[in-house]
Amino acid sequence: MNFCGVAHAIPTCDPSAALTNSSACYLQPTEKTMKVYSIYLCTSAPTAPTAIAPIGISSCKQIFGNASGAVATLNATTATNPSNLTGNTVSVPDEYIAATHVYVEFSPISSIQATQQFSNSQTATDSTTGNYCWTKTSSNFVLASSWPLSTCGNVSTAGGTQTETLNSLGGTGPFSAVATFTNQGPTSDVTLNAYLMTATAAAGGTLGTGTTDSLGNITVLGAVYPLGSTMQLNPVRGLNVSINYTWGAEAFRSSAGRTFFGTGPLTVKFSAR
Repeated sequence: MNFCGVAHAIPTCDPSAALTNSSACYLQPTEKTMKVYSIYLCTSAPTAPTAIAPIGISSCKQIFGNASGAVATLNATTATNPSNLTGNTVSVPDEYIAATHVYVEFSPISSIQATQQFSNSQTATDSTTGNYCWTKTSSNFVLASSWPLSTCGNVSTAGGTQTETLNSLGGTGPFSAVATFTNQGPTSDVTLNAYLMTATAAAGGTLGTGTTDSLGNITVLGAVYPLGSTMQLNPVRGLNVSINYTWGAEAFRSSAGRTFFGTGPLTVKFSAR
């Protein structure tokens, strides 16, 4: 399950296409929610955290913060009428900033509601069958001992809220606190880095460690976004954050023939105002 970025090898879900064993597709969820703790503008890339050293943000200026997390809701309503993040807009001096990166801190916990039609019958994790499948109200981890709950049937049904906790970013081992993704830039794809950390950068957070069905000591998901080209800000008046959630959920059919959902990639774009 991806946190963000674009995995071009996975297709978009198509109601006229089949989903077969050990395959996946991306879809736009009915709704996706996440929490944002802080946003920084950086004149160079923050240095990566380690298990003993915090992420380095000496080249960054904070422009937004909410210690409790500002809830960002992505759905049909907010797509046409976006709202501002609720929190403290941190005062930035009227000075010239040549930003090359944006550093954002999220909660590692997000949620999706999704329903998808397939051309062939599917079997959900609750053993129901049908050409339509949807999320079931539940909580699960990325690194988990069991599949997320799902339901399938022959009539399209609104999905329940599936809460997903990032206790791992994938990688080659059973647990990874670091991942690199491909994010669509203005003219080409750019590489972004994500880190699961014990605390925010301001609190000296280092790389955390999650275990099966547990966050362990992880409390924050940090992401470093290259802007692709330098953003000239003189002075800083604000930052528009545009999130495309067209591929915000993933439908997956296991090798055992069970179909379920997880969080998918997001395309994030930033523009100054």
